[in-house]
Amino acid sequence: MKYRVFFFVATLKKRVISAEKDGYSFYDIILIMKLQYPFLTETREVFFDIRYKCGECGGNGQGCGGIGLHHILSRVSASPFNAICLCSRCHSRVGHTVEEHKKYLQKTARWVFHCVKLGNYVIRENDKNFLYKNKELY
Repeated sequence: MKYRVFFFVATLKKRVISAEKDGYSFYDIILIMKLQYPFLTETREVFFDIRYKCGECGGNGQGCGGIGLHHILSRVSASPFNAICLCSRCHSRVGHTVEEHKKYLQKTARWVFHCVKLGNYVIRENDKNFLYKNKELY
């Protein structure tokens, strides 16, 4: 298997085409995507219930490059408390300011605690650690 750093652009379609042109198989592409998007399946499932709507504009990603699950405070944690769905357009506008982090973290926390209340998610130790380390942002 070849190992390379990819700087994929906007959409998944472009990513797949780019990787295929470089001679990578479907399984290589999946591995690359897993390395770029290290959220656990459980984390992704928390956001599946909201149909992956953008946390900023409420759109579904059509016409703007798709929608994806993004880290709020970089890749410090794979906890759902550190994740938000954003369309490509809104993600490109993220300024990573403290105010933005607070807004996204609080919006995500309301959703995750709602899922906990419904019994769709169980808070784990890494979630508790993430919340404790970043308590000043809530």
